[in-house]
Amino acid sequence: MTTYSVDNSDRVLPTYEFAPAGSGNFHPLCLSYNNSTNSLKSIGLVMKTNSTETANIWSCPTRPFLPRQDPTTADQIALGYAYFGGITRWQNPLGNNPGFSPIKLATSKPNWVLAADSNCRFTDQTVNHGWGWDGQTPGEQIRVPHPKRGSPAPEGGNQLFVDGSVRWIKFEQMYFLTSWNPATRRLFAYQEDLGTLAAGQIAQLRPQPSDF
Repeated sequence: MTTYSVDNSDRVLPTYEFAPAGSGNFHPLCLSYNNSTNSLKSIGLVMKTNSTETANIWSCPTRPFLPRQDPTTADQIALGYAYFGGITRWQNPLGNNPGFSPIKLATSKPNWVLAADSNCRFTDQTVNHGWGWDGQTPGEQIRVPHPKRGSPAPEGGNQLFVDGSVRWIKFEQMYFLTSWNPATRRLFAYQEDLGTLAAGQIAQLRPQPSDF
């Protein structure tokens, strides 16, 4: 990512943004297929066509079939991680508000989350209580990267921060930071800096009883 930012005025590669440009509606589980080959190469992304191909850094080892071109949305690259680079606005239960995600490395706080294990629940799916449907691939198991024992819900997930550090965070400590469809796509990660939110607002971003 540093290589990309050096060549692009300190900006990180942005996650997928739905048209029109500037809509502020970002998909943290995708990159744009329209990115140049050199851009994708600079961040170490190699798309997969099957799970036996060499793994790369853009998917958890438990999800070896990703990243890949989305067969139903040709301009999306389905990632194996959640990626928060370039997100200017957060959409979550609190509404659509300015986000606290990395845009430029120099102006990002070191404890802002850049990428995380993908812990996403599709509330309109019943199989697996909706967990693990992102990047769903025929013939591959539907599951989150690290499920709880005896439960489809996550045990937790690894979080990569702007300063390059990685931490394991329990699911109960995570927040619903942002999503492209907050009504039915609940995506959880962890970040200490949530701006000036009150305790009651923060509680709305925590996993709810229905998520377990």
